[in-house]
Amino acid sequence: MKTEAKFHRKGLKRLSLALAGAALLTLAGCGGSPGGAVPEATTQDVVTRVVDGAISNALVCLDKNGNGACDAGEPNGRTDGSGNLTLKVDKTDVGKYALVTEVGTDAVDTVEGPVTSPFVMTSTPGKPGVLSPLTTMVAQAMQNGLTEADAEAQIKDQTGISVSLFEDFTKAAPPSSGPKPGDVARIIVLTTQAQNEALKASVGGQAIDGSTITGADLKKAVNKKIMSLLPTIVEAINSNTAGGTVDKSAVLNAVKTSFLTDAAIKTQVGIEKAAAIVEPPAAITSGYSLTNLSFSDSNNWFRRTLNGTLAQNTPDASGLRRYVERRERTNTGVLATWNSFNEPNSQANLHWNGSTWVGCSLNQESQATVPDAQGLNKFNFCDNYSSGSSKRATFDISGKKMIDVYTQIRDAGYTNLDLFSNAATLLGATNFPADSKIQYVESQTAKTAFGINPGLNSLIIKNPQSVGGDARPVGSNNICAQNTGAQNALVNTLEEMVATFTGTPCIYNQGSISNVNGTFTSNGSEVVWGQTSLNIGNVGNAPLLQVPSSYFTTNYSVRLAFTNGGPNEVTFYTCKQRQINGFTRNCVPTGEKATWSIETLPDGARVMSFSAAPTLASPFTYVRTFVQRNGKVVFGYKDKLGVSNSARLNTVAGNALAAKLGIPANDPDVPLALTAASYQGAWSVNDVGLLQTFTTGTTLNISATNTVDCNDRSNNFAPFACTLTITNPATGAFSGTSPANAVVFSGTLGFFTGMASGTYSDQSQPITPFTGGRR
Repeated sequence: MKTEAKFHRKGLKRLSLALAGAALLTLAGCGGSPGGAVPEATTQDVVTRVVDGAISNALVCLDKNGNGACDAGEPNGRTDGSGNLTLKVDKTDVGKYALVTEVGTDAVDTVEGPVTSPFVMTSTPGKPGVLSPLTTMVAQAMQNGLTEADAEAQIKDQTGISVSLFEDFTKAAPPSSGPKPGDVARIIVLTTQAQNEALKASVGGQAIDGSTITGADLKKAVNKKIMSLLPTIVEAINSNTAGGTVDKSAVLNAVKTSFLTDAAIKTQVGIEKAAAIVEPPAAITSGYSLTNLSFSDSNNWFRRTLNGTLAQNTPDASGLRRYVERRERTNTGVLATWNSFNEPNSQANLHWNGSTWVGCSLNQESQATVPDAQGLNKFNFCDNYSSGSSKRATFDISGKKMIDVYTQIRDAGYTNLDLFSNAATLLGATNFPADSKIQYVESQTAKTAFGINPGLNSLIIKNPQSVGGDARPVGSNNICAQNTGAQNALVNTLEEMVATFTGTPCIYNQGSISNVNGTFTSNGSEVVWGQTSLNIGNVGNAPLLQVPSSYFTTNYSVRLAFTNGGPNEVTFYTCKQRQINGFTRNCVPTGEKATWSIETLPDGARVMSFSAAPTLASPFTYVRTFVQRNGKVVFGYKDKLGVSNSARLNTVAGNALAAKLGIPANDPDVPLALTAASYQGAWSVNDVGLLQTFTTGTTLNISATNTVDCNDRSNNFAPFACTLTITNPATGAFSGTSPANAVVFSGTLGFFTGMASGTYSDQSQPITPFTGGRR
């Protein structure tokens, strides 16, 4: 027994020593020996939260293959009752891939209740902390080459949301101005669900490129469409909110009118897949893309093209090609030509290109890179006026009926080519000739510049009513009592503007208008705001009538005034528009506020911007700024970032369509030249001084058909007969007469400066100089 016990003890000792040795070897092998390093973890916790309201039991994964779905092998988990989840992710993958959440009908929204229709949301790779409808839109905007910062800026511009799109809006206080992020997010989800439901039968069908439409294709197309609908969504929210509560059903019904159709999804999926196909390099020639066409008949049409000569289309050493924008519009056969912006008078606009103020000159060259293998390219329009990226897919339409191609692009939701209701009659059975192509292009702006218009209407003027105050008794002059004797004056600094436009209006008695339609009143005091607040923009397109049928139009003006409620604070207003002359009346605060700040540019110009815009300004394609430059303060603007889609015809197809419609072919090798009708619009002139053109002098109104009428501004805009002829469209030289007064005048209208100058004389007066500009 003793021998056995002794052997047993020795065996245990040998076993323990062996185990101890093995343990030491193991520790040494993993760095655990005395003096060795601590083992380094290969994974990292990624904390996220899924919100519309907080959503529980949502599947979340790291989307390593970038297909927008959770697949086997990808790190995944489900959110807890508060929408939270922590994923273990390989360190090398952190910040490299986006998170995706598949919100199924087994998930629950803590605000909206059980999810009734599945949807998917996405983060950006660099901001995984929140998964929401807003981060999904940012991720979608990045698909065409935008950075995360530029993509967020674009979505904020499109929605008017002034706070970070990556924050948890369910926990944050609502912003003081602009739409509530939670309201926009909820409508995005409802729109996504409704679109998916409406188009679910298209899965398994055939796209225009011959491929089969998958569920992933559908989700991608729906997200892209919703991103383009963001301004529509916000406008619908504005129009259907009462007492702070959004009528979600009404908003959804309003947005549904812009939904993708079955025909549209077939086109969109085909475009997306075709864009991924590498096109063989084409022979470099001169050519153009037809980007816009509105056609009523051969005497009334508008065309916009992007043109390049052989030299411009040949990439330079930096891989850049050049192109020239060209616009043409006829009105009863009279042709107006210009290069940039919606109207001829806007080509005089100046913008800050980063070092100086420049304009888009005649036949200005813009730049673009050659499309890469994914169909993506970068563009820089008019010397940094705007820059961004675009994605394109090309289809051969040789031999196809024009009406079939036109119907396809219209059914797909592309409205840039518009033949109104006459397409079938106009196009008949004509086919496109050989080498005809159509290119579907999605463009996104990443940067836009500060802009100003040099016209007279851009000047900030203070007049007798700018200080505001009580009205005079009935029958007295229409100026505020404490401003008697004051004169119009230019505002010279932004600080002077802040001190002047304080939102203290002039209050008059009830106004009335009587005519053959009856008597119309302002229904109470008529409060004059036009000279005590500043315009942000106007909503509505109801015309002003010489014989009105109401006191106010259905339009409204969105305005601001500088208040003393807080440092650098502004208050926003919505105002009525007087029917007879469009003057601003009876403003009321929107309840929203923002702050202003001033940036000084290297040339000494100063730009005032605002921390947020009012919700009512969401339909506008720009944000308001004010610019102090050369001793004057003027209205400024900055175009919103956004996305635009167009279906473009190449040179062969564009000229074939032009021939069929009976309009001239476009020749990119012939530079654009201005015409007399390019000077259309109102020009005010005065022989006393530029400032007096606001109250005295003559306004020359040049119509789109080159007819002219004149108004005497010092006599309540009384019309009088006159003639005016543009004798040299290249320089703007003109001559004219006022027969009743035996006046002869001549001078120059500056197409690119917005200024006018010249001389006039009559039988009893010597030659007198005058000056003025566009209104």
